[in-house]
Amino acid sequence: AASQNLSVYVAKNGEVIDATRISSFISTGLAQNLSLSTNQSFATNDYVELFVRNATSTDNITVSSALFGID
Repeated sequence: AASQNLSVYVAKNGEVIDATRISSFISTGLAQNLSLSTNQSFATNDYVELFVRNATSTDNITVSSALFGID
């Protein structure tokens, strides 16, 4: 199976935070677990997203399950 270089980022208010990037080479068709943690400041009405990027190709990435928590 071909490998894809994937990166996961946190985005705040629609802007990716480059310093939150984690990357992994993932074999196509195989499940992979990634873990990302970061400390960010938030204000009322801020919103947060997870952003997944395929740096190898334009192939779509399917995230079948994600846990996202804020303390």
